[in-house]
Amino acid sequence: WMSRSLLYKAHVRISPLGVGALALLIPLACRRASGPAAARWKALTFVNGLVVYISNRHYELIRGDASPALELEARASERELVNWEPPSRRMIAALTFLQRRVMPGKLLGAELLPARRERLLFVGNHAVWGLDVPVLLHCLYSQEGVFPRALGSHAWFAAPLLNELVSLLLGAVDGTEANCDLLMRRGENLLVYPGGEREAWKKTSDTKYSLIWGGNKGFARLALR
Repeated sequence: WMSRSLLYKAHVRISPLGVGALALLIPLACRRASGPAAARWKALTFVNGLVVYISNRHYELIRGDASPALELEARASERELVNWEPPSRRMIAALTFLQRRVMPGKLLGAELLPARRERLLFVGNHAVWGLDVPVLLHCLYSQEGVFPRALGSHAWFAAPLLNELVSLLLGAVDGTEANCDLLMRRGENLLVYPGGEREAWKKTSDTKYSLIWGGNKGFARLALR
């Protein structure tokens, strides 16, 4: 509706002129005023200019095809995804120290890993609440020098702050097919738990150490590719 509104179009075109005129008049007015009054007028000019800029950008986005802006954002997200570097081993050890004191981990079968540590897909069975992930990452990283990118549920990446926390510290990735293909093409290693939240939130009636994967077969298709 806003992109077709004549009133809104007039606002977008005229408001920059008004803010520009205000920016010229404020310094003249501030010569007579001083102290807090002058500071308030200058702050008002800045805020008005910022609001007008945002309104113009909003209008440019909604009045036509938004694909260029969305594609630019997608490319920026891909750059952040592939340029992530794992933290130092000391940092991972510090982050998992308390958990490892309570539930120490032991890595078995590491001798089966290939000499070339690229494009490896680790498929796991979630422990309760997914508490096994940090311990497993520490074991692989400290003993074998492998830090797989953990694939997370979409819900983790929809939550503010939590999204940044798991992405920056642990390198976790929203488990979409596009993200997996992109990282695999670049030689990254991935860690996936096909059972997802259902497997992490086990019921007391569930059989211990059972796989609750349902019909999730995306990891198998990724391995075949």
